[in-house]
Amino acid sequence: VENISVATVVNAEARAGGVVGLLSYSLGVSFKNLSVDSTITAVSYAGGIVGYSESFSLSIENSKVSGSNITAESYAGGFFGYVSSSEGIASSSCESSSNTITGPNAGGFAGYLITSASDTTSDNIISSNNIGNVEVPTGIGGIYGSLYVSVQYSALDFNVTSNNVLATTFNGFA
Repeated sequence: VENISVATVVNAEARAGGVVGLLSYSLGVSFKNLSVDSTITAVSYAGGIVGYSESFSLSIENSKVSGSNITAESYAGGFFGYVSSSEGIASSSCESSSNTITGPNAGGFAGYLITSASDTTSDNIISSNNIGNVEVPTGIGGIYGSLYVSVQYSALDFNVTSNNVLATTFNGFA
């Protein structure tokens, strides 16, 4: 999926995304040159790009989610609400800025990531930024609200500048 600009309002019970709500059982998906400025609300799984994803691998590059309000009662993220991916997420030159992300397990990049990636080249965040507000009662992170990794994980060259990171308990990443 590439070269898309989205400015919309999405309201859903579950799996709300600015570009894709549900991305399921895919072998590998690539997002490139996306721009999202939207209001996205769901009871569960809200993301600026994808609400919910179960896939072998994901990659995203040169994409931006900005000026968005992303809200869920569980799992809200600047780019992804919830991701289960055996090979993780490869991210390059992405920015989540001037967003307000609200709900339990919220992160500037993803609300929740579960991965068993064993290849450190396929699950890196490289040159990606989160600049914005993340407000949750539990499970918060500038990058991931909650992170579960069963093998190994590497994050390189990321920048987290959150204007407000408010939570009662913390279990996120960065």
